[in-house]
Amino acid sequence: MEKVVKCVLLITTLISLYIIFCVGLGWFWTIGFSFDSDKINQILINLSYSYMAGFIFYILVSYLPYRLKTEKLKPVIKLKINDLYNL
Repeated sequence: MEKVVKCVLLITTLISLYIIFCVGLGWFWTIGFSFDSDKINQILINLSYSYMAGFIFYILVSYLPYRLKTEKLKPVIKLKINDLYNL
């Protein structure tokens, strides 16, 4: 399940970055043309910026503290398991 969530986050992030670079900055080619393309493009850009801000907030508030805590506790847990195994 964790791999599925990471894959969905990665795909959503790549789509968001594509929209920001293609539509917002005009660096690469765009896909499709529409009568209301300016409105649609503005909505997509705003959604992409909002998603990227939320993703950065998630990494700074949730993901990094969890990983740091896990890395600090790994040696302690490993030592305790070895102590219990040697009894």
